[in-house]
Amino acid sequence: MIEGLQDHLSVKTGAKIEFLRDKDIGMGADWKATIGENIRKADAAIILVSAAHLSSPFIRKEESGEFFKRATADGSLILPVLVRNCDFRAFEELSGLQFFPLIIMNMGISLSAIASAAG
Repeated sequence: MIEGLQDHLSVKTGAKIEFLRDKDIGMGADWKATIGENIRKADAAIILVSAAHLSSPFIRKEESGEFFKRATADGSLILPVLVRNCDFRAFEELSGLQFFPLIIMNMGISLSAIASAAG
C-alpha cells in the first residue's frame, strides 16, 4: 500500500516523497530516536488512520501528536488517509481534518460513509 501511495503522490505532485515504516528501522537501532528525527524533518505527515492507529497511545501521542503540535505551531500539512473503517469522531484533531479523497475512493470506501462517521 505504501508503494502505491508513494507512486500516486509523486506523480500527482512531482515532489519527492519519502515514507518511514517500522521495517525501515534497522535491527538494534534506537527506533524512538529515528522516528522522532524523521518527524522533526518532515514537511508533511500522511496519517494512515485505522483502529490500530487510534488504539495506540504511542502513535497518538508521540507520532501523530507531534505532527498536530507542528501543524498548530507552523502550519505543517497533515493528510489523513482512512485505511480501515473506524470511528475517529472522538479524536478532535482528526475529525476536524479533510481526509485525502483519492486514496479513500481507490480503496473502495465511500465518501458518504466517512461523512456519516464524522457527522
